[in-house]
Amino acid sequence: MSNSVKKACGILGVAALLWSGLTPLTAAAENSNTVVLDHGHVDAFNVSAEGDTLKLNLKEDVTGHSVYREPETVTLRIKPEAYTEITKGLKGIESIGYLLPLTQDLKLLWPGWDTREVQGSGFKAIDINFTEVNGPGRVFLITEEGFGGTAPLLKNNQYELKSGAVREQTFPAHTHAYWLFEKAGDYNFTVQATGYKDGKLFKSNVAKYHWNVQKSTKDTRPADEVVTPAPQPAPKPAPAPKPAPAPKPAPKPVTPAPAPAPKPAPKPVVPAPQPAPNPVKPAPKPAPQPVAPAPAPVPAPKPAPKPVTPAPTQPAPAPVQPAPKPAPSTEAPIAVPTVEGTVEQPSPEGTAPAAPTPAQPQNPGQPKNPLDSGKAPEAHQPSQPAPAQPGGAAPAPSAPKTQTKCFPKSVAMPPQLQAAVKDDRRSPAVMRTPQSVPFLLGPASATKTTQAVGRIAPGKQVWMIGSTQQENVPWVGANTMDPSLLAETTGPVTWQLVGFSGPGNMEVFTSGNFGQIIGKSWFSASPGHPTGILTLDRNVHVHPNWVFDAPGTYRLAIKQTATVKDGRKLSATANLTFLVGSGRGVTSGHFDLGSVVQGGTQTQWVTAEGKPCPIGGITPQGKVIDQNGQAVDHLGSTKGLGQTPTQLAATGTSDTTLPMLVFAAGIMVLGAGLVATRRTA
Repeated sequence: MSNSVKKACGILGVAALLWSGLTPLTAAAENSNTVVLDHGHVDAFNVSAEGDTLKLNLKEDVTGHSVYREPETVTLRIKPEAYTEITKGLKGIESIGYLLPLTQDLKLLWPGWDTREVQGSGFKAIDINFTEVNGPGRVFLITEEGFGGTAPLLKNNQYELKSGAVREQTFPAHTHAYWLFEKAGDYNFTVQATGYKDGKLFKSNVAKYHWNVQKSTKDTRPADEVVTPAPQPAPKPAPAPKPAPAPKPAPKPVTPAPAPAPKPAPKPVVPAPQPAPNPVKPAPKPAPQPVAPAPAPVPAPKPAPKPVTPAPTQPAPAPVQPAPKPAPSTEAPIAVPTVEGTVEQPSPEGTAPAAPTPAQPQNPGQPKNPLDSGKAPEAHQPSQPAPAQPGGAAPAPSAPKTQTKCFPKSVAMPPQLQAAVKDDRRSPAVMRTPQSVPFLLGPASATKTTQAVGRIAPGKQVWMIGSTQQENVPWVGANTMDPSLLAETTGPVTWQLVGFSGPGNMEVFTSGNFGQIIGKSWFSASPGHPTGILTLDRNVHVHPNWVFDAPGTYRLAIKQTATVKDGRKLSATANLTFLVGSGRGVTSGHFDLGSVVQGGTQTQWVTAEGKPCPIGGITPQGKVIDQNGQAVDHLGSTKGLGQTPTQLAATGTSDTTLPMLVFAAGIMVLGAGLVATRRTA
């Protein structure tokens, strides 16, 4: 072999090492047996599907964002601070131990399970089978029911998580619970997920979990204490047969038929989109070359007397801009996306009214209610699009008669905070503008208060989104875990209810422990009187209770404020709509309200003189500039360049950016080496 060939092979070897070395650093960390998680959000039993294959692993948000790990490489640690005696008088438990709460405590581990990643694969119901549970004490799994009540989560209404226990997850969901470990020490679970698809049973890999419960100094029980099992709920015994009045010939013995196999979960059906009232060309997907939207949004189609942004009443062909913010330099102008997936699109008879626009407070202690019109809105009031120019100017004029030539210009944009709703009905999740997702609370959410809940009287009919996920009820939480928010800001995020409109009262609060209905009050409001401000820590995920005491349409404006690393305050307002009792909106699924940080370089369309391109301007590619400053095929179309109308623009680098840069550098080295080899050959 010649020297030149040897050199070329050596360079190729270096390139191969560069490529193979793109992932070992993270793989080494994730495959290490020393990973200990003792706080933060962990989906211990995360089930996904690829084709007919079910996968069981662990997903955590402690060391990063949605980090997947093999369960065997992790120790789940429960700190001594988890010790409690509050469960001693709890029916069905009657024991003390180490309790992990239903609502996240930042100091403790917050484990749950997640089956949302089987959506769209043909699986629906998933069983999490605990084939073996070993440890020094018993383990209990408990959830909340109604106002302050408790309920079991395991098959056959069992509280105790023991060998053979099954958690039946009848629909794709993300769930947390109370975990009670009776004694300190090491516990080991052997777990497997199963599910039906097309009438056939499929099984996941078998995973092993290790839990370590650290003993508290308050726990004075001896280590070898014998635990007396607590009574468990059992099926009622069949009544004793009544004696026959006279002897009769005994019937022939009948051999019972074998129990039928569990019915397979039906395939999820995606509802067809609702037809638009008027023929409108649907919004095609954007062209491959993305161009960021112009910072000054121009609202869409129909003028109206007041500048408010309507919630979509049909699959919208063009994005609608939000109402102007009080501080344009910090508020987030984003396009209104179309609600997708299993959302029922609002109809003219039952649509969400336009989202509110918060105003500047009249004084520091009492913000003015931007929705206070002196009259509560009627339920299902048809929304009339009333676009507004940035800064509160009059509606935009129609397209100019003469077409102007427009050219792209790159503009550096400062960071902006944008309110967003994380829609987990698909995987990966989609970030949507809050005003585009009206939440419908139907019959499944109806209940009665057992005692006073803030402004709401006891014994009153209410509609409730609970702190645990329920089928046919949208599950709306709060989230400060977006990677862009964590990367660009520091410290907590402040939430304030600055606008409220509706036919009744509303209470938003986290649950207390076992019998205590309200743990912490977030927001309390009556028509025209919003109150409530709270601070959410970084990197947290919380699901409060949302309670409404009258049917109709409620509109909320929640202002979020975060601090960027240079000390500046950024704010964005989320405009939410809840349709209570009836209407057309989102009826189920997991959603998190939060915010993202957007900025960087964006493209604006300008004239030859450098002025903003007017509506109807023509690009060099023959595209037309629409009301949102986007280049589209024609006015009214969203096909073309720029941000798609169904989700927020992506920000930051992807997970593969750095590896590809490293690999590109390796290829450059390879090329240079080959050139040198040829010259010296």
